Parts: sequence; C-alpha cells; structure tokens
Amino acid sequence: MNQRLIITLLVLLFLAGGTYLAIRYAQGYRVNLSNQVVEGTGLLVANSHPQGASVLINDELKTATDDTLHLTPGNYKVRLEKDGYKAWEKQLQIKSELVTQTNARLFPAAPSFSALTYNGASDITPSPDGHKLAFKVATGSAETKYGIWILSLDENPLRFSSNAIQIAIDEPSIAFSKAQLFWSPNSSEILAYFNENRAYLLNASNPNKTQALVNVAFQLPSLVQDWQEQLGLEQQKRLAKLPIPMQEIATASATLLYFSPSEEKLLYTATASATIPEKLIPPLPAINAQTQERNLKPGSIYVYDSKEDTNFLVVEDAFSPEDLDEFIQKFTPPPLKTEVTPGSPEPVIETTPLNQPVLEVLQNLQAQYSPVYSHHRIQWFPDSYHLIITEPDRVCIVEYDGNNKVAMFTGYFLEQFTYPWPNGQKLVLLTPLSPSSEVLPNLYALDLE
Repeated sequence: MNQRLIITLLVLLFLAGGTYLAIRYAQGYRVNLSNQVVEGTGLLVANSHPQGASVLINDELKTATDDTLHLTPGNYKVRLEKDGYKAWEKQLQIKSELVTQTNARLFPAAPSFSALTYNGASDITPSPDGHKLAFKVATGSAETKYGIWILSLDENPLRFSSNAIQIAIDEPSIAFSKAQLFWSPNSSEILAYFNENRAYLLNASNPNKTQALVNVAFQLPSLVQDWQEQLGLEQQKRLAKLPIPMQEIATASATLLYFSPSEEKLLYTATASATIPEKLIPPLPAINAQTQERNLKPGSIYVYDSKEDTNFLVVEDAFSPEDLDEFIQKFTPPPLKTEVTPGSPEPVIETTPLNQPVLEVLQNLQAQYSPVYSHHRIQWFPDSYHLIITEPDRVCIVEYDGNNKVAMFTGYFLEQFTYPWPNGQKLVLLTPLSPSSEVLPNLYALDLE
C-alpha cells in the first residue's frame, strides 16, 4: 500500500514538474549552457512580405522568414534581405516572455512600370474611398476622347482592357474638360463645377448623357452644406475614438488630420506647442519601442497610434508659419461639443449658412479626403503601417514610426501626384516620362510586389 502511494505521488510530481517546465519553456525560458543558468528569453517573430528573406541578427545570419527566434532580452539590430528587394533594418528591443514582430514589408529594388492611360491626363482627383481616380483629357488625342474619365483602382480579372471609362464627353454646349471636379463624400458622384451659375452632378460609374443633365447651380448651397454635415460627422466619429486629451490636442493644437485606413492611427500637423500626456490608455505589454516624440513643435508632422498610445515624429519643420495660418483657417475641425466616447450617442454637427464662396468651400471639403488635396507631402499607404512621402524629384515609402524609408521612384513627375492602389500592390504616378513639353503626361503604375 505504501509502495503504491509512493508511486502515485512520484507520478503526480513528475506530471506537475513536466507541466511546470512545459509552461516555462513556452514562456521562453531556456538553459544557458555557458552560464549554467535558466534564464528568460523573448520571442522574435521574423515575418515579412514576401516571405523567404534572410534574417540577420547583429549582422549574423540566423534563419529565413517567416520564423520565430528565442533571444535573451536586449537590443538587437535586425536586418532582412531578399534578392530583388530593398533591405529592411531596424533596432528592436526584446523583452523577457514577450513577443516582438518585424512585420516587414519588402519593396522591389527595381519595380516594373506600366501605363494606365494613353490619351493624356490632367487634374487627377482621387475619390474619398480611394478606389477611383477622376481625370480630364483635353489635348493631344481625338476630340471624342476629350472630357472626364474615371480610372478604377480595383482589380477586375474580367476586364482585359484599361480600367478607365469616359463618363462625360466634351460637346460644343458643355466642355467638361474645363470644369473643376469635386467628389461627393460617398464617392458615387462627381460635381463638374464651372462657376457659381453652372455646375453638373455626374454619375461616377457610367457614361452621362449631356442632354439629360441638369444645371444644379441653384442647389449648390444646400448640396455643399449636406456634404459638410456628412464629412463633419464622420470626422467627429473618428476623433471620438481617441483618448480625450488627444481629442483636445487634435482640435486645438493640430490641423490636416488624416486617419489611417484602419482608423487606429492619426497623421497630423502640429499648429502650436503641446505635450501629449503619458499613459492615456492602460499600458500594453508589448508596443512599438522606437523613439517617440510627445512634445509637439508647430509646423512638424506626426503620427499618433491610438491602439498603443505612441506618437512619432515624421517630418520636422515641414511647414512655415504662413502655411500653418492658412491651414488652420481652412482645415482645422471644430472641437467636440461634449466628451464623446465610441459607445456614446453620435455627436451633433452644428452647421451654419455658407459665408464663403462655394468654390472655396468645395476645395476645403475635398482637402479633408486626402493630403493629395492639401499639402501633397505625406499620405497613408493602405496597410496603415506605411506612409507615402512625395518629394520634388522622388517618391518614398516609410514606416509610420519614421524607419525604413525607401525611394520607390526617382525622376520627373507632375503635380507632385502619387497615389496608392487600394490593395497596396501598385503606386500611381502622373508623368510624361520626359521633361519635354511635347510629351503628354499619362498615369503610370509602379508595381510594388
């Protein structure tokens, strides 16, 4: 009887000990043979798109993506390399029992270049949902091509020709190629604006028959006010997801507010000195450990991550005081009327009769869709993890914390225009491929895969 009890106790002890060791092993504890001690390790998940990149830790080849490595706590230089792609490198902090991911997007070293239009293109106007580009054709091709075109940025395997359709043709009575274009907030219509006495609302998905169109100039004040209400409500809903101190900073000390597609990050320009308080949300065990900047400087561009309560400097001294004054007047949202949280009732947007020229209001509304309409400098990449930076002679992509900036295009392009495909696989540019004035500018796609 005693022998059976002893055996039972030994089995239980063995199972308990094995379970304990398995748990500690899963938590990252390993035997350090050199020091003859058991010490905690952290997990480095080396993942990349595309996969198959070499993983170098402190310049020593360890494995290939995707893979998981157990590392002792500390700071490491992690570098990913793959033939045909630009290298990725970052200093990462490994903490005991915690997981750190690379989440690396590798971009091609020599991306392919293909034409999207062939008859010329001007005044490129992205839709608010990011899935379409409106543009005009006015010179250099058959007159039947003159007018307004829509280029779909959605992949369509059933469409073997260009994704561009002509929705309005220039006619003697209406030269649509001379109108200014403004998208409706839901991306379903385009306002072809000539002046306060002449404007037409066009279906953005199908050709519009000129004889069936009605001049909507008399409706512009109410139409614009309705668009203001829609955009104002959407922006206030996004702001309400931020911690309250950050809501106050965004509406009182910042302008040019652009949320990422995931709506978890905010790209903004500081208009006044301010400090973002620490610990606006309960601390998370593992966050982006890159250097933050929570002291805001007027004219500089930042990204705030509401999920991790981190703030990163993207471009220092991006704008002059004169530019800031203009941006503040045009683009700063009104403060929330009350403290609003995501679960509370929708905020009420108070509108007032238009006291500005309709054209100016339309331009200011459109600037809320994308930085393409305001400063051209920086816009979100569709993955919400990268930013597109447009410089005078090149286009770069950088991670939202300012790391891994890579030049994707170097050369001549017009209107500082670049725009991403919704799935992030391509980048659209407007260029004649030559500074010569005899060559028509067209839209081209850079393949990022």
